[in-house]
Amino acid sequence: MAIGVFGLRQVYKKQYQNVKSNNFASWIESATYGYYGSGSVNTISRLDFSSETVTDPGKNLSAARGNMRGVSSSSYGYFGGGYQPGPSYFATTLRLDFSNENLTTPANNLPIGASRIGGTSTNSYGYFIGGQTSPSGTANSTVSRLDFSSETITVPGKNLPTGRYAFTMCSNNFYGYLVGGILNPPPVTVNTVTRFDFSNETTTDTGKNLLVIATPDGAATTAAAASNNLYGYVGASETPAGAICNIHRIDFSNEIVSNPAMGLGIPAAKNAATQNLSYGYFGGGNAPKANLCNIYRLDFETELVNTPGKNFSTARTDMSAVSGGASVYRGHKTYGYYGGGSNPNRISTISRLDFSSETVSDPGKNLSQTLSDSAAFSTNYYGYFCGGNAPTLFFSTIHRLDLSNEILSLPGINLPVQSGNLTGAASNSCGYIIAGYTGTSPGPGVFFTSLIRRIDFFNETVRNPGKNLPEVRFNATTVSNTSYAYVCGGDVPTGRTNTVFRLDFSNETVSDPGKNLPYSTTSAAGSVSTNSHGYLVGGQAPLNRYSTISRLEFSTEIVSLPGKNLPSGKSTTGTLSNFYGYFAGGFAPTAPTFISTITRLDFSNETVIDLGNNLPTARTGTSGFSNSN
Repeated sequence: MAIGVFGLRQVYKKQYQNVKSNNFASWIESATYGYYGSGSVNTISRLDFSSETVTDPGKNLSAARGNMRGVSSSSYGYFGGGYQPGPSYFATTLRLDFSNENLTTPANNLPIGASRIGGTSTNSYGYFIGGQTSPSGTANSTVSRLDFSSETITVPGKNLPTGRYAFTMCSNNFYGYLVGGILNPPPVTVNTVTRFDFSNETTTDTGKNLLVIATPDGAATTAAAASNNLYGYVGASETPAGAICNIHRIDFSNEIVSNPAMGLGIPAAKNAATQNLSYGYFGGGNAPKANLCNIYRLDFETELVNTPGKNFSTARTDMSAVSGGASVYRGHKTYGYYGGGSNPNRISTISRLDFSSETVSDPGKNLSQTLSDSAAFSTNYYGYFCGGNAPTLFFSTIHRLDLSNEILSLPGINLPVQSGNLTGAASNSCGYIIAGYTGTSPGPGVFFTSLIRRIDFFNETVRNPGKNLPEVRFNATTVSNTSYAYVCGGDVPTGRTNTVFRLDFSNETVSDPGKNLPYSTTSAAGSVSTNSHGYLVGGQAPLNRYSTISRLEFSTEIVSLPGKNLPSGKSTTGTLSNFYGYFAGGFAPTAPTFISTITRLDFSNETVIDLGNNLPTARTGTSGFSNSN
């Protein structure tokens, strides 16, 4: 059955095409390294995905610890739990910093010591699930949640219906899947596939279970798993009849489990897997007669398995693994797009900035209406301009720009009420249209709003999730990372504000972290966001136009002034390439004069220059986004 613009299967096919084409802005990101942690030795080994070489960087555990599990944010990998002979069951979490490969112990541990636990991640959270807590096989049902932004671990109270351990987990953007394992009480090995819903943290048995060849009950434990957004691959495992080399495939579009005609080269269990967007790498494990140092590569496109010949320096089993080292801003950005604006009359022009040459052109694919101050954001294949205003009315129209061919269309998924002077943000799965003016025309019947409206990218539906700003405002500015959007400044009924509100993408709640802009009031500023910082540029108060650049550090939520300001005026919108932020148009510093200047912010040193290649038309109130190719 078709849903929105794509059927469920078509959406997954489009995701996979984006994987093949290196378009990652809204789906899974590509890691640069895989890390295999400890096991029967204390070594952490690094697999370089670009060369498939394996090295031991020398950042090891103080002692061998088997059966940990790993979860990953964009900056860190976290290993939780584990076991040492004795026995000792650990609640400790260890943090691997992808930038320098240092291993540290954050202050927050799991609520109970356990080994053979499950681990899975979203952009905001890592989940450690279940586990074995005693030599007799006592099974834990607890679901522990690690908040990547604060590194706090909580128990949300949505636990497994019964204790379970020795299962593996694979995931897509929406669900994690618990595969196989052992239930206790009573101790029984199972072939069950259980779905963990990231949106509400509940678990459901899918009824689509493993089909392990040559075992009477199809049960499997101690496997490893790798995923792309189409499939999860569970590679090799231990069954009541012994270790097997089969790879099971879970189709995320229908949750059907199958056995493709491929497997690892040798029966094995207790191995670990890392992945990038093209391949899954299954390493080590325990074969019938010995531990293994082999690494097997699964090609996600062809589903062929081979051995790249780059193995561990030491045979090992009972490992855990994480994948990381990639930026939040995935893929190679080629263009920025600036849509609409005022000069002083509203315009419909969409201008394109080529990041490779820093030249600007008008491709002739313009908005259907002359408007300014719409909310704008993009996925990896579409950009959206939402709402906007003209002198005598506001718009509910949503324009969609196909980034593959620059065709502009009206998908018919409009805002529920006419709105202008908006701000926007996007998570991996949704776009958010925030606050603004609503009504049919300026004057009576027009009012400020605190509404947050959401476009679900999966099916292109628009609704109000009911989690709004604590106060009304318009002309606000938003910066974001993969976990949060920060709605900054803007106009309120009594003037202008420097308040910063935080929207949590995981549950759509809004809070006030108390970290406000350093100058008293601002509105209509431009913004861009990197993996670590958001930059708010320009803005205006009743008696002043700002050239100030403010920096929000996402890890601490501290707002500061780096002292690097605009050389030419007040900017109104921003786009970004992989290395720079570009701010276009706006007002001159004092006179009511529109400007066409494009200013470049270098993320590496925060220096600012005017390009000299400007917009074809001077304007203010334009909206913008970047593609990712």
